Amino acid sequence: MFMYRQPNLPILIILLLILLTAVTFGQVIGHQFTHYDDNEYVTANPYVLQGLNLHSIIWAFTTVHAANWHPLTWISHMLDCQLYGAAPWGHHLTNLLLHLANTILLFLLLQYMTGATWRSAFVAALFGIHPLHVESVAWIAERKDVLSTLFFMLTLFSYVRYTKRPEIRYYLPVPLLYALGLMAKPMLVTLPLILLLLDFWPLSRIAAKRDWWKCIIEKTPLLLLALGSCIITFIAQRKGGAVLPLEQYSAGVRLANSTVAYLSYLLKTILPIKLAAFYPHPGNHLPVWQVFASALSLLGLTVLAVLRAKRAPYLTIGWFWYLISLLPVIGLIQVGGQAMADRYTYIPLIGIFTALTWCLDTRFTKLQSTRLPFLAKNLLPSTAIVVLLTLAICARIQTNYWQNDEALFRRAIAVTQNNYIAYNNLGNALLQKNRTDEAIKCYKKATEISPGFKLAYINLGNLLIIKKSYDEAFEALQRAVMIDPADAAAHCKLGTLFYETDNSAAAEREYRLAARLDPGYAPAYQGLGDIMADRSMLQAALENYHAAYRLKPGHVLQERIDKLTQQREAEAMSVDECLAAIRKSPRNIKLYNHLGNALFRAERFSEAYKAYERVVQAYPRQAPPHNNLGLALFRQSKISEARRCFAKAIEIKPDYGEAHTNLSVMLYYLKDYENAWKEAELGIRYGSQPKPAFLQALTSARQKKDH
Repeated sequence: MFMYRQPNLPILIILLLILLTAVTFGQVIGHQFTHYDDNEYVTANPYVLQGLNLHSIIWAFTTVHAANWHPLTWISHMLDCQLYGAAPWGHHLTNLLLHLANTILLFLLLQYMTGATWRSAFVAALFGIHPLHVESVAWIAERKDVLSTLFFMLTLFSYVRYTKRPEIRYYLPVPLLYALGLMAKPMLVTLPLILLLLDFWPLSRIAAKRDWWKCIIEKTPLLLLALGSCIITFIAQRKGGAVLPLEQYSAGVRLANSTVAYLSYLLKTILPIKLAAFYPHPGNHLPVWQVFASALSLLGLTVLAVLRAKRAPYLTIGWFWYLISLLPVIGLIQVGGQAMADRYTYIPLIGIFTALTWCLDTRFTKLQSTRLPFLAKNLLPSTAIVVLLTLAICARIQTNYWQNDEALFRRAIAVTQNNYIAYNNLGNALLQKNRTDEAIKCYKKATEISPGFKLAYINLGNLLIIKKSYDEAFEALQRAVMIDPADAAAHCKLGTLFYETDNSAAAEREYRLAARLDPGYAPAYQGLGDIMADRSMLQAALENYHAAYRLKPGHVLQERIDKLTQQREAEAMSVDECLAAIRKSPRNIKLYNHLGNALFRAERFSEAYKAYERVVQAYPRQAPPHNNLGLALFRQSKISEARRCFAKAIEIKPDYGEAHTNLSVMLYYLKDYENAWKEAELGIRYGSQPKPAFLQALTSARQKKDH
């Protein structure tokens, strides 16, 4: 396929590209997951975490989760989980390997099309180490970028091969590989236009106007695939709430931001400083001079590229490659709240790198014919080495910011202004480290910057619930609901607030509303399950827990389902059924617990005590059997003995709320009101709610004692 004067040179170049890129980005293997979409794509996605199986693959092809339809991206994450589990190093390694493959393929592709080995190598090196590409490599959730580019490169390779031998068998892989690329990331919709550019240069397939039409017709299957991908993507992002309406950003605002973004990407390409994971959209606050200056600059560069089409076609093609490939994400259709994103340059900058490399090499070549050939000959490679080393150092520094959430978003706050997303995400990172007061400040700062940012209010409300600042939590969550009355998460958190403050009727109303607004929102069903369990409506509780588990499996839900299932089984068994079961399986200790429960319900407390005692003997280091034993003793009016049982249960499991509540009752009967009150408080803290009548009696007894 490749013809070289020095057969070993391309192998040497590939090894150097691998070394340079690996040294620049290799540190990502030691980085953590971020909570910036990595949870959506991997760490909190049950379908991905279970690895590759038929069920998860069907989900990948039928879901629009994360406001995108990209089944191949989901499958790649599933494969990682199959190979590495939830260890972040393996997922980072896959991103790095894909980026290395893209870098090598770019070199081979350019060399195949142009025959210019060193120019192709330099373009590939720029692609491999540029700091603007850090986000695509270091961010696990951006797997779709490096994966789709792999298919992009393979599609180009197949197309170039077809142009050398224009037969149907060589054409068929082109739409197939393109379809796979679109199933990894729909940004590839501009690829048919990129192929038209390559037809002009370097493939030189277009010499007259009729050649244009021939090449366009040749791209018809690819254009149809692109159209289908556009429709699916728009529906998916509209359904996921990612596409913002014109009411939020008008057409004029979008056009202005897009114009500035085109030029900003170029400036960051030349001077890659102050890079951030999120650049807030300026809205209508862009200075008019900046918009006009950007527009004039773009117009001037475009006119120059057109005028140089014959003498320097690489300049024309490189520039239009950049303009066209950025078009889907430049902001005319606004997705999300960012003004721009480094990851969007992953493919577009290939055009800029190619144009600059060919242009500069041509200039230096002309210098060699002047009176300073020695200087010209040595200046070019020296300059190239300095540029590559400088970019590699900058990229390593930028990559280091992606090591964890806190470093990433502190950096974003430092290099941008009014970055409400960064403050919100920094709050999430601090909350993970139990630095709750700092997290609250971050959430509040996010709401100050963007009063319409509902997610910060939801996060703030959730944290205030944890801190039991219920009034402030209610205010924050009410604000979130006012911003978006159809937000299921906001209503669900309101339900949690009402549940925490013992208003189960209001909590149930909010949970049910959340489930109606988003039938796929698992926390709403979990909340309903908790309420039904508290009301001893075991069947309804199990139905809701099962619904939540189907949507989002987790060990906490599984424990609750198992506990309620056992409780329902135990309550359904009579004394005779328990005895019959024990005769068949005398070593099954669980049956003795069921027998104790049945005898307790039958008010045969002394017999229940003996059954529970058998369980305690079998499991002396489990707290619930001691608690049950205490209840049986209490119903026989053996208060002191019951007290010792409850104390033993607490000794084994200090956060056993029910045992604290029961011990509180025992202490009340022993007229130790102060300690009874302390135990009642501990019971409430650990999730057990004493009966209101008992609390009232205990409060009254304490007051009488004080008087």
